[in-house]
Amino acid sequence: MDFLEQEMKNDIPDPLNQNFIPYYQLHEFEGLLFNNIETFDDLFTILKDTKRHFMVQ
Repeated sequence: MDFLEQEMKNDIPDPLNQNFIPYYQLHEFEGLLFNNIETFDDLFTILKDTKRHFMVQ
């Protein structure tokens, strides 16, 4: 959840992100995923690619 919240904050441009507090309730996140099962594959592909990108740097 920390990773997703940080990436949400990173998507908000300065100076707006200084007042933005990203927060996901764990079960709300699960509900979003189960709402559209294809989202699992899309989301985790993006997360794996992002994690791989940061590990290489």
